[in-house]
Amino acid sequence: MNPSLVEMAKRSAEPIAALNAVLLPLAAGGRDGHGEDMARESDLVARLEEMIPAARRALDAAERRLLQLKK
Repeated sequence: MNPSLVEMAKRSAEPIAALNAVLLPLAAGGRDGHGEDMARESDLVARLEEMIPAARRALDAAERRLLQLKK
């Protein structure tokens, strides 16, 4: 497999995994993996506001790299 493709996949996976770590417990009723209530809604919104742009940038970079590889 192309080493640059593997590296791109690793870089794009990190911010997406961080985002999922917040969204999945929220979807499960607002409790984390230990059954504890998640942070206040305002704290959660602040975390998501930081994470979503990072995940979007990682996906955009991955898409640009894939388009380059197709050429």
